Amino acid sequence: GSVALASARMAELNRLQTSIRFDAAELAEVSRQLQIMTDGALASGQGLQLVADVAAGTSKPLAETADALGRVYGQIQAGDQEMGRGLQQLVMMGAINATVKNQIEGLAKSGATSAAQWAALTQALGRFGGQGQASVATMSGALDQLHKSFDEARGARTRSLFEQLQPT
Repeated sequence: GSVALASARMAELNRLQTSIRFDAAELAEVSRQLQIMTDGALASGQGLQLVADVAAGTSKPLAETADALGRVYGQIQAGDQEMGRGLQQLVMMGAINATVKNQIEGLAKSGATSAAQWAALTQALGRFGGQGQASVATMSGALDQLHKSFDEARGARTRSLFEQLQPT
């Protein structure tokens, strides 16, 4: 990708990071992971927001959630009719139940389009909508935000000092 695309992605990650509980480094790593797993489909924007919401709503690590959703997305796009592992991972996380798992597998086996399968899954995951932002409102989330702000201020101050020491 180009420098402009990379800059735009980082700006988007920074914007998202300020509204959810996960830090910028974790978001960047998960975005990179999803870029590879989903050919970019879930690596930014609504896809990354979905991953963050599900992670916050299930109290699971962001990377684990990204792995599960990325795996299922890849299986759906590949036309894999046996999505057992990816969907089972979502069941074990508490993101979906066995009924939803069976529905998605049934759609795959009946030849439903990948768009129909993904729509059914995202509809089921819709109950987590906004959980990433809601987690910031908790005491723990507020402390995380304070810690992030302190780290950002310290980083800006260090950069400023470093820039002052550079020869002109």
